[in-house]
Formats: sequence, C-alpha cells, structure tokens
Amino acid sequence: MLPDNAFMRNMPNSLSIEDRLRCEAIVTSCDVVALAFTNLEKTLRSAFASNLQSISSRDLTAMSMSCWTIVDHLHVFLQFLRRQTREPDGVLDRFLNDFEFVTHMRNAMDHLHTNIKNAAGRKDAVDPLHGTVLFSGPLEADMTFEYVIVPLAALHRGRQVSPVIDTHAVPPTTGIGNISFAAFDNQLNLSEVVVRLSDALQSYNDSAERFCRQAIEQIAPEHGLDADQLWNAKVSGNVYFRVQLPLRSH
Repeated sequence: MLPDNAFMRNMPNSLSIEDRLRCEAIVTSCDVVALAFTNLEKTLRSAFASNLQSISSRDLTAMSMSCWTIVDHLHVFLQFLRRQTREPDGVLDRFLNDFEFVTHMRNAMDHLHTNIKNAAGRKDAVDPLHGTVLFSGPLEADMTFEYVIVPLAALHRGRQVSPVIDTHAVPPTTGIGNISFAAFDNQLNLSEVVVRLSDALQSYNDSAERFCRQAIEQIAPEHGLDADQLWNAKVSGNVYFRVQLPLRSH
C-alpha cells in the first residue's frame, strides 16, 4: 500500500527499536490485507467465470482464508490506532470509528471453540459458520448486473441470515466489484475498507514522518550530532542467505 520509498519502509536507524518495530508491524499488516484482497478477487473472478453452482471446496477455502486474513490484520491495525493520538474526525479517527466492529468479528472467530454450542443452538437465522462473501459482476448490455452470494460453508443450519445487498452499488465495467464479507452478525465492505486502509496508512506514515523528524531535530543538537546525518542514516534492508548443504546418508 505504501510505496517502497515511504518513510515507514525506510526509517532512520537512530529511532528507537520499539518505534521501528511498531511501524514494521503496521506496514506488514496492511501489506497482508492488500495481498489477501488481491487473492480473493482472483478467486472470485475465476468462480464468476465458471459454474457458480459447482464452486470447489478449494475455492471456498481460499475465499475463507483471504477474508479471515483481512479481518485478522485489520484488527492489528485497529489495535495500533486505538493507542495513537488522532485528529478528531480525521482520516485515522474515522477509520477506527467506522471499522471498530472488525475486532468483534475477529474475537468471535478466535473464540469459536467455545461458541460452537451457542451457534448450534440458535433458533433465529444465522450466518454460515465461516461467513458469506458477496460481490457483483459487470454491467450488462441490458443495464442489469448480477449480485452473487457465496456461503463459506458446507453445513447449513436452518435459516441463514440474508446479507445486506447494496441496491445502490455501482457495478464494475469489467470483472467483479462491490466485494463484502458477512460473519457473526456483522458485514464488512472489503472493497471500501481496502481503499480507506490505504488512505489511513498514508496518513499514519505522514504523521510518523513529521513526528520523527521533529524529534531528531530537537535531540541531535543536544548531543552534538548533525540532524540531517541522523535522518539520512536509514535502516539497512534484510540480508538473505542461500546455503547449499550436502545430503547426509543414514
């Protein structure tokens, strides 16, 4: 989501390890969300182009994996936002307020082993155990478009909750769009959250860059150091090793 030259990907090594680890955790979680969404789109495009009545268990598993990966790593980002000083009604504050419920979705799945009995005993309509994916196809020549609902479950327990279909959704010109994920009585617009997460991460990056620059400019003279040198001394990248080992006979 952030470009390779963004501050949070290239931090001065004079900053504390805690600050650098915090930024790495945030950036990595957002990168995981972006990749999981890309993988979900790929799976849904493939399913939409084929017979939707014969979606393989492999594709259902891939959808579930992508959706719950997004939920897990959005939860990580939200955890950091809760501890971040935020401008009232700013980008970060609105993101936290609008997507706070994602933590409930994550916690419900995290405690699934203790919730199975309640899930099995519910008499009202329920979501499929691992949720439901919704998405729309492209606009057709007759000005209609398909809206597809895919339960991520093989076992159906009585009446199922009907996910909310956005009747005002604008269909994509090609491919698929308007992707949502419903689980545990909540519904997350994945297409929207990925766009807004990118904006929130950029806002976080800009804020962190300003704060760290000010801190270095304030501290450097106190220790007789040059602020620009400290700022430009970036953390080195990873070093990768490939070791060729002999096969040991037994």
